[in-house]
Amino acid sequence: MKRLQQAYPNLFILAVAALVAGVLTLYLWWTGETQVLALRGVLIAALICLSFDVLDTASIGAGPRRLGNPDRWVLAGFHGWYLTAFLTLFLWETPEQFGSTLFAALIGGVIYGLLMAFAPWAERTRQSDGRRFDLSRPVTDTRFGGWLYRLWPLLSLVLILSFAAYPPDRGWDAGYLLFQIVLLPFIQVRYPAKPGSGALVPRLVGVGLLVGGVIWLD
Repeated sequence: MKRLQQAYPNLFILAVAALVAGVLTLYLWWTGETQVLALRGVLIAALICLSFDVLDTASIGAGPRRLGNPDRWVLAGFHGWYLTAFLTLFLWETPEQFGSTLFAALIGGVIYGLLMAFAPWAERTRQSDGRRFDLSRPVTDTRFGGWLYRLWPLLSLVLILSFAAYPPDRGWDAGYLLFQIVLLPFIQVRYPAKPGSGALVPRLVGVGLLVGGVIWLD
């Protein structure tokens, strides 16, 4: 499995996204959890694709495993957002319960993020060697880029909570809130893709699923 992931990273992540989304959609349908079911399945696949290069590059640039290293906390934040978004999609009921669902998912996300960033065994789960990314051009090269990147997990939480706290008069529909929970945390990629490396393929597929899911399936 590790050899396949290293040899064909794009094929591997797309297959994982399709498999996980398909299995969970079938499970939710089987258990009667039919609220925006098709949309949730598509957005789970989009989440896996969109987070792939964000987590990959955050891991490459994480540096030594110590509490005083801010890049380790960024890695914890992105991993935490991954599980938070996943659980929010899985546990979704109605837009009115978005806050309580997000809060419950955040608890699990925080624990998972800290483990993935600071637990010694988590290092063995990382596969990227950085060959598909241009490591000479990190977004953290400038002071503004460095601050924005390192604060982004917190800023995306503030943005999502503000959307939930101040809805329009007619309220938010499910598609809009779920769209934001998948998109906003995973905008920042630490290193750009090398031309011709194919590292952008999962992100482009994720964007296509995200937009298509909201437009056609909601």
